[in-house]
Order: sequence, then C-alpha cells, then structure tokens
Amino acid sequence: METDTCMYLLGCTIRELGLGFTPTPRAYEKPGCFHLLAGNMLPADLVPKIPALWMGRTFNHPKMIYNGIASTVSIAPLDAMSWMIDGDVYTTREPLTFSVGPTVSVIRP
Repeated sequence: METDTCMYLLGCTIRELGLGFTPTPRAYEKPGCFHLLAGNMLPADLVPKIPALWMGRTFNHPKMIYNGIASTVSIAPLDAMSWMIDGDVYTTREPLTFSVGPTVSVIRP
C-alpha cells in the first residue's frame, strides 16, 4: 500500500483487544505479519461500523485505504505526528517503520 496521506493506522499482532473487541481478526494469519487498518474515516464514519469492528467482520467504506495483513509499514510524517503504542503517546517528525519481532511463548508454571 502506498498513499499520500492517512488519518489513522491500526496495526496489531493480536486479534482481540479485550472484552471481545476484535478489530484485527487476521493478526495471526501469516507468521511475521500483523493486521493493518489504514484510512481517512472520521469518527462519525466509524460509528455505524462499530458492530463489525467489534465482531471482527470485514466492512467496506470509501475512506478505508487498507484492511489486511502487512509485514512492514513505514510512515513519513508531513509535520509533527503523535503516535501511540500500548497506551503511551509519542511525537515525532522522523519516519517510523513498524514490523513484527520474534514470537514469544508464555509458559504457565
């Protein structure tokens, strides 16, 4: 995907974000990749799509630029850009590149 501008990007390596909210159901589809949503939808555009997002269903919208799996995403901000990871907000003017790291296995004692 290459585009001039995006209002938002959501990239996840997990399907469910909690309480059944599953906006990225394809997160485990391909090893080394993550599910990416990118577009220019306004909050008002998303309101009617909340049930589909919640249940992990694909939906169409003219302002949805990409909804699929990706291995690497690079963002070149036009100006100072805020971005968030795990609830922490950062600001940058430098390009950002996102990709998946190694798989971690969690073993219960």
